[in-house]
Amino acid sequence: MPIGGTATSEATTVPPAAMETIPTSTPTPAPTAVATAVAPITPTSVPTPTPAPTAVPAATATPAATAVPTATPTMTPLPTATAAPAPTPTPTATVPAVLQLLVEPAQVQSALGASTTVTIVLTGAQKGLSGYNLTITLEPIGVAEIVEVSLPDYGLAQTSVVPSASVSILVADLNRRVEAAAGAQTLATLRITVRSAGTASITIQVKAMDDDQGGGMSPHMRGARVTGG
Repeated sequence: MPIGGTATSEATTVPPAAMETIPTSTPTPAPTAVATAVAPITPTSVPTPTPAPTAVPAATATPAATAVPTATPTMTPLPTATAAPAPTPTPTATVPAVLQLLVEPAQVQSALGASTTVTIVLTGAQKGLSGYNLTITLEPIGVAEIVEVSLPDYGLAQTSVVPSASVSILVADLNRRVEAAAGAQTLATLRITVRSAGTASITIQVKAMDDDQGGGMSPHMRGARVTGG
């Protein structure tokens, strides 16, 4: 009997002749097989093994970065700039000022009967000036004459009479106006009037000239020219 099937009784067929001789016996009905319902075998589900949880590796703590000590740079001292030695100044040769006695300007011109002015200038008096005695002359005579003389206030001053073609001047620097290296000094101012056409030379004669130390002075002289007409 198949698993899960129903049992079936097989009936036996008796021929009619036999039936007449053989008392009919009531067949005992075969017990009806009670089919036991067999529950279908449900395949047991094999439990799927739950995979063991994979252990998550503990996060490895990242080691804190070890602070690398910063190397303190060694300050290399900068080389001290060596100052170039100042050039030794070459001593300038002191050229002594030239002692000169000049008529300024060197060339003048004036109309007939008109007047012009010139000055007598001393330069280079390195030791000062204590006094002088000069004579200024116009030559040739008759072209022009000195009509007026002005002298600085040195303390003592004298002149010869003018108008004239020549004049003498005597001055003493009692007030010490002209000291050593005092620069250019005006010793006299002359006003000259032209009397005729022509040219006259103005010359200076030094009769005496002394410095503050009592030494004599011999200046280089430069005259001038006055032209009339």
